[in-house]
Amino acid sequence: MPSLPSFWHVKNPTVRYDHLGYPVFPAVSLSELYKLMRTVKKILPDIRVPTLIIHSREDDSHSLRSVDLMERHLGSTVKEKLILDNSYHVVTVDYQKERVAAEVVRFFRRFIKNASDSAS
Repeated sequence: MPSLPSFWHVKNPTVRYDHLGYPVFPAVSLSELYKLMRTVKKILPDIRVPTLIIHSREDDSHSLRSVDLMERHLGSTVKEKLILDNSYHVVTVDYQKERVAAEVVRFFRRFIKNASDSAS
């Protein structure tokens, strides 16, 4: 089984060990992940809901090309992206977690407000 450092994906050393990944994982899991990725790529044009893409420039798992691919192929007419500059892959616990939370809240509030206005 492939082995990864247990602190992978979190840049902030003060929380890194609170969010340990698996020290090993079955190779079949990787195969299933790639199958899922292929399926998602095929259906991106069918996704038409507003979408917020959050990704770290220093992501140690996926490149920024993933963001470009999603942005190009998503069927939604409303697409926003936030590229972080001081986090790794698990952005919800890393250095910029407060910014991530604030942006998600801002994004959802925008659509909650629009839905409320439409219902009136």
